[in-house]
Amino acid sequence: MNYLVLRDTSEHKGKGWWFNTSESCRGTELFNLFTGDYSLEGYYEDKTFVIERKGSVAEFVQNITQKDKWADFKDELQRLEEFRFPFIICEFPFSQLQTYPVGSTLPKNLWDKVRVSPNYLVKRFWEIQLHFKTKIIFADAGGQDVANSLFKRIVETCPRS
Repeated sequence: MNYLVLRDTSEHKGKGWWFNTSESCRGTELFNLFTGDYSLEGYYEDKTFVIERKGSVAEFVQNITQKDKWADFKDELQRLEEFRFPFIICEFPFSQLQTYPVGSTLPKNLWDKVRVSPNYLVKRFWEIQLHFKTKIIFADAGGQDVANSLFKRIVETCPRS
């Protein structure tokens, strides 16, 4: 059970995750993934397993509420449908959707300009969950640990032949 993590070349420098060499992991390599931010080398990146990372509640809120970003996000969710095991790992707790913009990185002086309610955000989240098979995980600051655990489970569940 030795895997190499593929990190999409479009993940911003200084953001996201790097996985070091360990007993089960051969490290991280940059790779041009068509969909998602992380996968595993082998047949995994070819429609088996993918992780899309959302680094903040503000990023997620933009994806599900701004017209142009929502169109792009829906396209991505549609591409994720082609994978056997698609995931979105959010590096914030679900409670931040329920209290948005409180707890977000949005400057406090802009909060009165926010036109979406927490109830709408939660409604949109459930619509996504019901319409798409992608599993959304709210991992707070433990996103990388959750991803690492998923890598191990995927390799156990779907060993390369």
